[in-house]
Amino acid sequence: MSTNNTSEAEIIEENSVAPNIMVNDHLYHSTGELYDGRFYIEAKEEDYNLQFEVNGTITSSVEGYELPHENNQSNFGVGYEYHIVDAENVLVRIEGLWIRYECANSID
Repeated sequence: MSTNNTSEAEIIEENSVAPNIMVNDHLYHSTGELYDGRFYIEAKEEDYNLQFEVNGTITSSVEGYELPHENNQSNFGVGYEYHIVDAENVLVRIEGLWIRYECANSID
């Protein structure tokens, strides 16, 4: 099981499916983008100092080739904080950067 010292690139590389989390009974997958739409590799120093309200933490994990099936679960490790932007978007703090995750299933 991974810890929260894994970069977004390492997460994508080691998993056969995209990094995913489950929050509030919805599956979210990584867009590879920062909170503002830039790709995470375009991060600037000031991006590491951004603060968002933390709404929860990833507390359990499944294998990288599986999809999460419980709330607060990922397929890339535990200990990651997240911020719920809206029903369609969640930000996950990975190595100090807020990465945007997008809802993979429709919100009714």
